[in-house]
Amino acid sequence: MRAFPFLGLGLLLLAACGGPDAAEEVEDARVRIEDVRYNQLPGNVRVVSGRVRNTSSEEFDAQVQVALYDADNQLVTTMSLLVQDVPPDSTRAFRKVLDLKEDVQGARVRSVLVF
Repeated sequence: MRAFPFLGLGLLLLAACGGPDAAEEVEDARVRIEDVRYNQLPGNVRVVSGRVRNTSSEEFDAQVQVALYDADNQLVTTMSLLVQDVPPDSTRAFRKVLDLKEDVQGARVRSVLVF
């Protein structure tokens, strides 16, 4: 754990949009979730990816909660991704291959926890 004080540990609610090139709006100006994508690759490999942007002057870790939806826009499940060591005034990418049997057709960021 780093020696700097907590960066206002808190849950940030997002006005989520799940399409390609989506940029998420958050209540805290220190963090922005960008380029959230859900892709189905050859071989039925399904991937959720995006970037965490740190607009503050302090490095932080972020936990991104992502909701996964089926073709009828019904919630299938949620998952959390830990994005560590997001540098000040910079971005860090995240990417997760989905290992699910359910028919996922889309993803949306629900929240992000900065610590």
